[in-house]
Amino acid sequence: MSGGVVARGDTVLVARFFHLGRSRDHAIHLVNSFHQRSIHFKALDLGLDTPTPAGKFMRSVFASLAEYARESILKKTKASQQLTAAQGKHTGRPKGLDAEHLGK
Repeated sequence: MSGGVVARGDTVLVARFFHLGRSRDHAIHLVNSFHQRSIHFKALDLGLDTPTPAGKFMRSVFASLAEYARESILKKTKASQQLTAAQGKHTGRPKGLDAEHLGK
C-alpha cells in the first residue's frame, strides 16, 4: 500500500470496527466496497476477517443490516410525508413568490 491507496489483494486492518467509518452504515458500506474490490478487511475487536468463512458470514449480515436500515429510513420518511400531507401542511421547498409578495 503506497500513498494511502488500497489496491486489490491488500488488507485493511482496524482495531475497532466502528472506527472504520463516520457511522455504522458508512462502516458497513466500506466493508462491502472492499469486498467488491477484492480487498481483505480485518477488525480486531470483532475477530472479523473477511476471507474466512466466518468473515464472509459477517459481511453478509452487515449487508443485510444495511439493506434493513435503508428500507427502514424510506418507510419512516414516507409515513412522515403522508402524516404531514394529511394535516394539510406544506413540506419541502417553498413554491415561490406570488404577486402579493412581489408588490404588484
